[in-house]
Amino acid sequence: MSPFVPIFELMRRGLETMKDYAQARGAEYQPFGFLKTPKLIRTYRGCQITYFLKSESSGDNNSPPLLTTNIRAPFPNTSDFTFSINHRSKVARFVNKHGKHSAETGDTEFDESFSVRSSDPEMVRLLLSDSAYRDVLKRSVAGLRIDDRKEDGLLNKRFKDVHFVKFFVYGFITEVAEIDLAFDCVERTLDRLAQIGQARLPD
Repeated sequence: MSPFVPIFELMRRGLETMKDYAQARGAEYQPFGFLKTPKLIRTYRGCQITYFLKSESSGDNNSPPLLTTNIRAPFPNTSDFTFSINHRSKVARFVNKHGKHSAETGDTEFDESFSVRSSDPEMVRLLLSDSAYRDVLKRSVAGLRIDDRKEDGLLNKRFKDVHFVKFFVYGFITEVAEIDLAFDCVERTLDRLAQIGQARLPD
């Protein structure tokens, strides 16, 4: 059997789950189109949140593609504040646990599990000071970032008054409840950004 058959099966299951989510939650499902991938779209506090699946080359011809579930959510920003939060590898966790580490939040479990970088360390500490928000991140995210590019890459257009929440997890989500967690993570991030004065959102 071709090693890529399971990948196509995962894609099929991921797309079926997106359709099930749209029907169960009232989200908009956009199917395949010319140069367009399927998407789920929800609106939250005036922000259009877009959910999609992505398959990219791993850079190794002998390895299968890298599969990720992604969300993008543009929002009107109030400053140049940016940050990224990523799960640490097992090796990085060991080094972090037994070596020097400057905690971002004081939450040992969170600080050992995630690497946090920001243009404003004090602001990101304020963002992550809410324990309920940290719990959402622990449950649902492999990576989360805020920046001024619609997509990743040096050549992508920068925006002056709009930043983007970018969420991803490895693999394709195949459970409706897991999609709920993904959207909840992005929505809670928008809420926190508004609470700390970094996003202009309606109540």
